[in-house]
Amino acid sequence: MIYRARPFVSILILLGAALFGDFRSREALADETPLPTPSGLEEAVGFWKIVFTRHGASELIFHDTLEPMKIYKVIEMGENHAPRRLIDEERGKIAREFGLGGDENRVRAQRGVKERFVSGLKMSRRYLEQMRRIFLEEGLPPDLAYLPLVESAFDIHARSRAGALGMWQFMPSTGKRFLRISPAVDERKDPMESTRAAARFLKQNYEVFGNWPLAVTAYNHGREGILRAIAEVGSRDLMEIIRRYQGPSFGFASKSFYAEFLARNSA
Repeated sequence: MIYRARPFVSILILLGAALFGDFRSREALADETPLPTPSGLEEAVGFWKIVFTRHGASELIFHDTLEPMKIYKVIEMGENHAPRRLIDEERGKIAREFGLGGDENRVRAQRGVKERFVSGLKMSRRYLEQMRRIFLEEGLPPDLAYLPLVESAFDIHARSRAGALGMWQFMPSTGKRFLRISPAVDERKDPMESTRAAARFLKQNYEVFGNWPLAVTAYNHGREGILRAIAEVGSRDLMEIIRRYQGPSFGFASKSFYAEFLARNSA
């Protein structure tokens, strides 16, 4: 039987209220620019809410890439790295069992991240009020301050295999446009300096693309990458790009980035 999500209480709201209260004053809310959910992205947002709030790192969620809320199976695998061979075998079984014509590419495995999500919320207590204020000072939606929940779980020492560093995961080339980066000092690890840099970078993205779904997606995929997608598809609508753009590096992570952000901000 296909597992489908049931309505559930917003865990993020409950956890957030308990951990760091509500920093959004009425005045701040009045100044906020909406961060919209594009029509058609609702199912992806719902899927990521499940990943963040229901399933831990020991669980593998097998779901449909085209219909993310269609969760075929959840398997307890332990927190060690699951062998690719076993994952591929399970994907093949699911494709046959559910009549996908043997197309195992329709089936994707996703680790639960509940523990990391809660840890990120706890870590955010140290920074979130100041970060939201920085975004307001820059004239941007303060809810953008939740983006590190996706990037780093608010870990200022987070480092990716590609060389991105800090809470906001700036690569050296991008970081040097806004921050001091040298052998002596690396402001990518400074929570407030990197937040102001992220705000200015996101503001530039918004000025280029004219909407927040693309501006936020470009934070992950790169400004030039999104410009190529717009040129190929002929649209600035994120859902049109997700459905039609076939860029080789525009994979599931880039397609899901804005949905992940919305889910973590409102789960």
